[in-house]
Order: sequence, then C-alpha cells, then structure tokens
Amino acid sequence: MKAILAAILSLALLLSPAASAAGRSGPVMAADSVTASPGQAVEVPIRLSNNTGLVGGLLTVTYGRGLTLTKITKGEALSSLTMTPPGDLTANPVNILWDGTEADTSNGVIAVLHFTAPEQPGRYEITLSCEKGGMVDNQLQPVSVTMAHG
Repeated sequence: MKAILAAILSLALLLSPAASAAGRSGPVMAADSVTASPGQAVEVPIRLSNNTGLVGGLLTVTYGRGLTLTKITKGEALSSLTMTPPGDLTANPVNILWDGTEADTSNGVIAVLHFTAPEQPGRYEITLSCEKGGMVDNQLQPVSVTMAHG
C-alpha cells in the first residue's frame, strides 16, 4: 500500500506545473487550479517560474463563462515592474500588462485573479496566452514563455 501511495505521489509531483517547469529552459506561467463552492469568492494565483529576466509583457487571460472577475491584484513576483490591470473587468478575455526599465528575474505569484464562482457547479477553465514576442527581456528581445492553464 505504501508503494502504491508513493508511486501516486511521485506521479502527481511529476505532472505538477512546477515540476514540468523544472525541465524547461525558459519561463513558465501557470494559473493555479482551485476549488470553490457556488457563489463563493475565490482567488486564483498566476505563478511564474524559471524566469530568465522579463522587463515587460502582455498576458491575456481567458476565463470560463459563468465566472465573474471582480479584481486583479499584483503578486510579489515581478515587483520591480509596474502591473497595469485591464480597465474593464467584464471583458473576457482580459489583458494584464507589466512594464519596467530593468529585467526582473523573480519567481512566484505575479498576479491574483479574484472571481465570484458561478451558482452552477462545474469546471471553469482559465487560459493564459501571450502573443509571440509579447514578453520581452532587458534587450527588448522576445522571450518564449510556456503557459499552463488552471
């Protein structure tokens, strides 16, 4: 029984965004998977790992129909960059912009999406995307970023 549990935990670790990011050479952005009760306020962190140094970028967030986006707050990572949230939180998708003058190599939560969960139980996807060249380094060269969804 312990061997089976150990195998399952090992597989879960290998399939997690942080573990899959470890084998990559460039940055990875991932939205956490969270569970909420119907109508409950829920926070969904967006995490950055393997950050090679970003000076700016535009991230597009698309979220499941039924979720109500109420706020976006800045995380502790990319603290030297200015985050500009979208002006219209009812738009779907929304864009989040980061901009600075020097590259930031920090890892961790870059933004937190605040939602009200729908009354209808179900699975509601959050998809992250970035146009090619949408994230740049301190030389304003495009940085390839892998996206993982929540």
